[in-house]
Amino acid sequence: EKADDEPSISNSAFYRAVSTLDKILGDDSDDTSYTSEKNRIHMIEREIQLLSQLDPDHPINKIDSKHEEEIYEHLTKMEEKTLESLWSIWYGQRGALNEQKLRFYESRLVDIHGSSIWPGVLEHYRRFLDLIYENCLIDKSDMIKGNKRLEDVEFDKLDLGKWIEPPHILAYLLAKTGRLAESKEWTEEVLAEKPWHIGALSIMRIVCLRLNDEEAAMRWAVKALPGLSPQTRLWRTKWVRENVDLAKEKLAELKEDLRDKIVARMEDSLQTTSSAM
Repeated sequence: EKADDEPSISNSAFYRAVSTLDKILGDDSDDTSYTSEKNRIHMIEREIQLLSQLDPDHPINKIDSKHEEEIYEHLTKMEEKTLESLWSIWYGQRGALNEQKLRFYESRLVDIHGSSIWPGVLEHYRRFLDLIYENCLIDKSDMIKGNKRLEDVEFDKLDLGKWIEPPHILAYLLAKTGRLAESKEWTEEVLAEKPWHIGALSIMRIVCLRLNDEEAAMRWAVKALPGLSPQTRLWRTKWVRENVDLAKEKLAELKEDLRDKIVARMEDSLQTTSSAM
């Protein structure tokens, strides 16, 4: 049986419009921006499903047992699967080759224990900045190979929603190496795009603590994903509902943007057809 929170797209007017534009563009369309936006919408729909499954009371988490220990052991296993699926989406957003490159770069971070290995740290910064610039620039003409520094980043030229994970890992690296203000700035940018990003929420709490901002640290601690226990069960359910709502708001925003582009493309196609007659 389909869960109530699962997006229903079979009869959606939006998806009928997308299907119509697909036919106009044809299977061989080189409109990568349009394809990327469609994929982004599908991705957030999947994220909404997975976020919903983090609620202990979600139907998928049901277990035929009255023993609390068995119930929470089962819930923990289900949570691990759900979180693994979420991370898989975020890492794999730009395809298998980019994911492989990102995971390789991340695996090299285990050698970093602080700012004492500064040349190596700078090299890691550059690697993640390269991935961000290659995949998240709004206008590709802004790409300047080999001339990117953390100090020169212009966030208004980036759309981090195109691939959220490299900025998240860069924020972690900056926190790990003591560049707390920059880590906070990158993490804020990640959360502006994806407020439910579990890793970024955790980084914000830690960075605020290390900046001795206890009030902010408490605010972010409340926003973090609660643990699984009888004491936190209601808190977890509340967290899931609030963050599913945030994800749905983002989904509606993306759909509206794409819908406007669909209308514009259809009008252009009609004008082109009329001119050719």
